Amino acid sequence: KAEWNGLMKRVDVLDPGPTSQTTLKHLTVFYSGLYRALTFPRKLEEVNAEGRVVHYSPYHPRGEVRPGPLVTDNGFWDTFRTVYPMLSLLYPDELGAIVEGWVNAFKEGG
Repeated sequence: KAEWNGLMKRVDVLDPGPTSQTTLKHLTVFYSGLYRALTFPRKLEEVNAEGRVVHYSPYHPRGEVRPGPLVTDNGFWDTFRTVYPMLSLLYPDELGAIVEGWVNAFKEGG
């Protein structure tokens, strides 16, 4: 919960005006959309005993634990216009890990 709160607090709507039901609905829609934008792509990684990020490669014929992140489940047909520009501005570290995850998927699966 603390991690999600930290991510959500990077965007703060300043002075939304008089607090009304409409304003609260708009804020709810905005932060719900932000939450959903941060939910995908999904990370398929974990931290090993040495504290390094690793992933199980679904591309390896016998299965293999590989170094670095791996991500999946993204609809590129529209996120390149919306989500990825937002990530580059608000969450550059997370975007770097996502891009590294896509590069690893390409290297391992072609």
